[in-house]
Order: sequence, then structure tokens, then C-alpha cells
Amino acid sequence: MLFSFKSVSVVVLVTFEYLLCTVRTETFSKMTAPPKHKGVFFKKQTGLNKTIPYSENPGKEMIVFDVDGTLWPYQIDSDPIFQDPFIIKGLDNGTVFVGNQTIHIFPEVEETLLELIEKGYVLAAVSMTNSTHKTMAVLNAFDLTKHFKHMEMAPGPDKLSLVTELQEKSNIDYDCILFLMYTYTRSEIHGLLDLDVSTLPVGVDGVSRGLVANALFIFSTRKRPGDIGDDGPLPPTTESQIQRKDRLRQKKEEQKKIKKHNKSKNPKRKKESQPFI
Repeated sequence: MLFSFKSVSVVVLVTFEYLLCTVRTETFSKMTAPPKHKGVFFKKQTGLNKTIPYSENPGKEMIVFDVDGTLWPYQIDSDPIFQDPFIIKGLDNGTVFVGNQTIHIFPEVEETLLELIEKGYVLAAVSMTNSTHKTMAVLNAFDLTKHFKHMEMAPGPDKLSLVTELQEKSNIDYDCILFLMYTYTRSEIHGLLDLDVSTLPVGVDGVSRGLVANALFIFSTRKRPGDIGDDGPLPPTTESQIQRKDRLRQKKEEQKKIKKHNKSKNPKRKKESQPFI
């Protein structure tokens, strides 16, 4: 009887230890497994800092990055470091060499792109460049291409044409596109706004979570063309300078007409002269 009890105890202990090891192994594998890139994520709790808002329409809102000056502090066509002979090497620790010089991306680029994907935004990269192969080589060296669903690299004719190409390929509405760029012309800004593309210039510090969070706040307050009545003014965030001047001029003319109409309807009576006493 004693032998039997000891045998049962040993079997129970071995079984329990086996189950415990199995649970530990499964838990450990879940914790250490790399996150799978699904392209679009929905609301869930993660360890990321919640500074960037979720997309209102996951998979249908796109953020476009003009890579020079936004992802890295270089202009690949003009900076001497990228002149021929062009030799680039990326190390496993994330360090990238062009020739004998180290180059870098802005500090918060990687985590910002990851959080944007998690929040449901489609990401795209563009560059108006004569050195497409160099731009792609830099993106690959920093392992950034995996974050972008669409990419357009071409010498021109302008950035507006690159965004138009992205819209046709992605089939995402123009008013659901946010374009972040460093260098721009007045005509490019007006052209983008006329297409209802939201745009925000990026400063010398490049892309960061704070900048993107502010840009998306403006983006979320935009009014789409369908939300604006025929007789209503365009919101300041989506109208060009020319459109704004025309709107203000029309508003001023309408106010003059109303004032004139009210005057004709209620003419002022002349005061009767009172006799001097």
C-alpha cells in the first residue's frame, strides 16, 4: 500500500512538472515571438505609447512621407556624401555607412512608423529624385521598406504627380491622404489642397511621434467635399490661398448686398426741423 502511494505521488509530481514546463514554454514563446506585420491593425492594447490616434477608417487612410528631410536629414540628389562612387553598407546593429561616413535616420522614425501601422494607417514613401536606386538603397539599408505598402520614386515632373500615382495604385480617396514633406513649392501646396489632400510641412527635426500626432489631429478635423454644402465656405485646412481670397470676396459682396437691401427696405426718415424758440 505504501509502495503504491509513493508510485502515485511520483507520477503526479512528474505529470505536474511536465505540465508546468509546457505552460512556461508556451508563455515564453508567445512573449519572445516577433510581432507579425499584418499591414493593418485594429484597436488593441500594446506596450506602445498612445500618442498617435487610431485611424477612423483603418486601411482607407494613407500617410505619405517625402523621404528626404522627413525620414533622414539628407537630400540624396544634392548632398556630397551620396555622390558617385556610391557604396552603402548596413550592419545588423542598425548602423549604416555610405563610403566611410555613418548616416542616420531621425530618432523616432522607426517607432512612429510601427505605431502608425498598428493604428490602421496605410503608409507610402515618395521621392522626386534623379537617384532612385540610391534612395531605395538607403531605405533598404535602414530596413524601412517593409513599412511602406506603396512607393513612388521618380525625377518628376512634380510631387503632385507622385501623389496622383499613389492614389491610382492604392484606390484611396484624395481626402483620405495626408502628405508630410520637407521641401515644397507654392504651386505644389495649392495643387494638393485643390485635390483635397491634407499636407503638412515637416521641420528640420524630421518625423517624430509628436509631429505626426499633431498632423493627424488636423487631419481628423478636416471636412470632406461631401460634407460641405454648395453655399457653404471651404474649411481653412483644405482650401488654397486663392480659394480663401475668393470666398472672402464673395462673403464681403453678399454682406454689401444684404446691407443695401435692408437700407432700401427701411429708409431713414429725415428729421423734421424744429422751430427755434
